[in-house]
Amino acid sequence: MTVTQKVIEAIEQLPKLERPYIIGIDGLSGAGKTTITETITQELTSEGHQVYLLYRKTF
Repeated sequence: MTVTQKVIEAIEQLPKLERPYIIGIDGLSGAGKTTITETITQELTSEGHQVYLLYRKTF
């Protein structure tokens, strides 16, 4: 099972509440954060969820 599949599985297990969830994705440079974020966003929007993305850079 890939990391993306594990994250999506974890999201599916969250309670179905009428409030927003904040999901943080953190990792080293080149670890695949953008790819995982895109995959999760596509999965959630295909299920009818609204997704807002916020990126920040740390130095």
